[in-house]
Amino acid sequence: MLRRRTIRLIARELAGLATDEERAKLHGWLAADPEHLRIWTVLREAWRLSDGSGREPSYDADADWPKVRARIDELRSSFADAPPERSPSRPRAGRSGWARRVAIRAAIAAGVLLVPWAAWQLARPERHQPAVAEVAAPRGATREAVLPDGSHVWLGAESSIHYAAAFDEPTRAVELRGMAYFEVVHDPTRPFLVHVRNGITTRVLGTHFVVLAYPESPRVEVAVAQGRVALSSGRSSDHEVAIGAGQVGQVGANGAPSVAIDTSLDAHFAWMRGLLVLEDRPLSQALVEIGRWYDARLKVEDPTLAARRISTTAGHIPLDDVLANITLALGARREQRGDTTVIVP
Repeated sequence: MLRRRTIRLIARELAGLATDEERAKLHGWLAADPEHLRIWTVLREAWRLSDGSGREPSYDADADWPKVRARIDELRSSFADAPPERSPSRPRAGRSGWARRVAIRAAIAAGVLLVPWAAWQLARPERHQPAVAEVAAPRGATREAVLPDGSHVWLGAESSIHYAAAFDEPTRAVELRGMAYFEVVHDPTRPFLVHVRNGITTRVLGTHFVVLAYPESPRVEVAVAQGRVALSSGRSSDHEVAIGAGQVGQVGANGAPSVAIDTSLDAHFAWMRGLLVLEDRPLSQALVEIGRWYDARLKVEDPTLAARRISTTAGHIPLDDVLANITLALGARREQRGDTTVIVP
């Protein structure tokens, strides 16, 4: 924001009251930053449009900037008390009371224009951003959240959800990172939106469904247990895809939404029963999911082994048994390196 003494210099120059010393200070300020020259140009143009004739400018600083009225009055008072220091080298007539008021108002308006947008929002409490709530589940655990409309959300391991503390908007919107099961309260007047990465959105009125959107996963998947949802990619070139009960929708590497074929619905909901069901996964991806479930550090370095695909069920048995089954099936072995278990050929 402009400093008070700079505002005073600008206003006195525009009103024809600046001394030679004050003009020298103003010129130094203009030379210090190209942005200062832009501000000065805007203010000088505003002054030119007012032309000192006593006509009000086309804008009203008081109406446009209600929160700075007190500041305007304060500076107006300070100028009223100041002696009329005119420069002998630049006498000007006819620009006293109104000219001084226009200069002050223009300078104040310019000062406020420099305030960051966030500060302007804070100055207008009636337009403040709603409070945001967050619920997160750490690795190896799940969490339940009840949303402001009464909808329930169960978060999978290493997942989080953000949403407005009060659903006051025409839509009920949440942002998800990871995996969650939703039981959404039916409300035909306010759609429920689940936003994930890259603008991908699931839109519903009221239904039960799971969204899987972990950052490292190549796909975003939506499995519907009850009702119907619409899945969109966030790109204007793509149409929404309707996903009905018993179906799985996905947004893959090409970014277009589609209904998945030959995808087991049970695998998407098994975690709600305490099971981790992995079907035809590359070992590298399977280890990420298993590590997240058991809160363990698992790794595979060999690229050929990492690409091998496996299917397994975990969650109900100890991690050692899960890894023993995987290495037996792949003809691999385990190495313990500090707190990390590495699968090697």
